[in-house]
Amino acid sequence: MNTVASTYRLAAGSLLACTLSFASPAWAKVPQGEADRLGKDLTLMGATRAGNAEGSIPAFDGGITAPPPAMRRAGNT
Repeated sequence: MNTVASTYRLAAGSLLACTLSFASPAWAKVPQGEADRLGKDLTLMGATRAGNAEGSIPAFDGGITAPPPAMRRAGNT
């Protein structure tokens, strides 16, 4: 077995796999109606803003906007 040829094949295959894996998000397509919902009833990442019916998952209201009251900066005591 020719090790140089095997190395080139392995490198070419790895390069192809990396190229395809990084390019695949660009191929994703979303219907325009669903894209229009972003920022309205969907978060900017596409998750549902509303909580569940049981109330165990609260509605998304923008996330953390301020640090928790007990949080202190590092080095301050």
